[in-house]
Amino acid sequence: MMDIKRIMRIMDLSFHTRRTIERSLHEIDRRALNAMVLVKQHGNKLASYGVVAQAFREHAVHLKQVATPLQRSIAPLVCVQMRILQLGRMADMLDKTAGVIARNGGNAGFLHGSRRNWICNMETEEAEAAMSCPLRLVRVSESTRV
Repeated sequence: MMDIKRIMRIMDLSFHTRRTIERSLHEIDRRALNAMVLVKQHGNKLASYGVVAQAFREHAVHLKQVATPLQRSIAPLVCVQMRILQLGRMADMLDKTAGVIARNGGNAGFLHGSRRNWICNMETEEAEAAMSCPLRLVRVSESTRV
């Protein structure tokens, strides 16, 4: 089971990756635009630079479009892991509550049954996530090939 620190690390890395991509693409676009301005100022002498600069700008836009779906696919994956973590914590809470009831002489059989159900749900969601999450990432990466 994935713990909260790993989930937060994934979210942090995803955020930093997105920001790095955005900054880098913005810088490429800015420099290419500056090069195109120079070409306009100096005329035909720098015409080939204008073609190269425009190609860089177009490729930067394309890279940003390709990176966006991959970055968006991270959030649903993290939501699934958070749900699994939540189910695990609920099962632990039921176990602790059943222990307190048992120590006080009560019958906590219904809590043990509930705990088993929570664990079963957690294991089912983990199995589904193990199958669907990698497939989702593969689909996204295949649909956004450069």
